[in-house]
Amino acid sequence: MKTLTKKTLLICITAILACFMIFCACGCDAFNLVTNKEVKAELNTKVSESSLLTKGTLTIGVDTSQLPYAGKNQEKEIVGLDVDLASQIALEMGLKAKFVDISSKGITALTNKEVDVCFNMTANPTDPNYSFTNQYVFDGISLFSLKDNKPQNLSAINFETDTFTVVTSSTAAVSALNSTIPQNNVIAAGSIEDCIQNLKENKAKFMLCDSAAGNYFTKSASEITCSGFIAANTLVPKSCAVLKTNAALLTALNDAIKLVSDGGQLKVIVQKWEGSNGEITLPKNVDASKLLPSFFPAPPAQEDKPA
Repeated sequence: MKTLTKKTLLICITAILACFMIFCACGCDAFNLVTNKEVKAELNTKVSESSLLTKGTLTIGVDTSQLPYAGKNQEKEIVGLDVDLASQIALEMGLKAKFVDISSKGITALTNKEVDVCFNMTANPTDPNYSFTNQYVFDGISLFSLKDNKPQNLSAINFETDTFTVVTSSTAAVSALNSTIPQNNVIAAGSIEDCIQNLKENKAKFMLCDSAAGNYFTKSASEITCSGFIAANTLVPKSCAVLKTNAALLTALNDAIKLVSDGGQLKVIVQKWEGSNGEITLPKNVDASKLLPSFFPAPPAQEDKPA
């Protein structure tokens, strides 16, 4: 019996060590991304050399002032949702990924031949110079609150009595609030972190801010929840932009975006940066027809003053 016990213990220890070695080999980061295909040493490029600035490389423009889409870590490396997504897209296309900070240039980096593609763009179908991919996520004003204050539905909000906190730089939200509800019910703050503190201290019942930023800054605040996009007219689809003359690259990007979305990598990337609430931004989960046409009540009618 004693010998059997030692043998059993040895088997258990061996099994545990084997599992540990496999875990280390796979990486302890739960958000390490892999494709369903074996990554070969020789990359099979799916776009012609003429579609790229550099052979075998997709040069990607991201705005590092727009977390969680892109930013810089303590080592000054470019990181973010767009970085992870673009890296995965490049891999699907059989290309290496190179990142360029275009925060001071925007879409003109394409015209200046500094990048092949720009991420985090709002599509303009009539633009004569640029073409845009299908959207990879949606953004837009969303409603956040303490879980205890979460409304059953957005129609239940009382604009006469409920208080809102909003970042002063969010001019669209501030303007809409100030023109539709009593100004005493609007608490302006200098940052999303300040807005979150207002919620925690019950200084405000609701926070209005862009979904991506709100999800990013509240993902570690378990007491705060997101009720989703407030209305259809605030939705902002996020796309990639390429030069209008680069139709081949546009097609390849759309194909890769679909592969990453269908394969589940996009969902993992979004959850990494925005937490579980980030799922509401995935295109497959956005149905504008089920949202309110407009969230804010109509401004009070102005009385005609006698001449």
